Amino acid sequence: MTESTGEIDYNSRWTIEEVRKDEKKIANRFKLFATSTDFFMTSIDPEEIRKHMIKSISTVSKID
Repeated sequence: MTESTGEIDYNSRWTIEEVRKDEKKIANRFKLFATSTDFFMTSIDPEEIRKHMIKSISTVSKID
């Protein structure tokens, strides 16, 4: 493991503990990416989408 960055140096040998620690850091980064609202382009209310879909389907089903 590189002391300055705390990342695994993939060109050298590393311990199981270092690999597990690195994998945990990567997993935490993905969790942050998946849950942070800063990364979403919009905040749409799912209930509004549901209502719109029901209204659209109802309208279409009434057409002959």
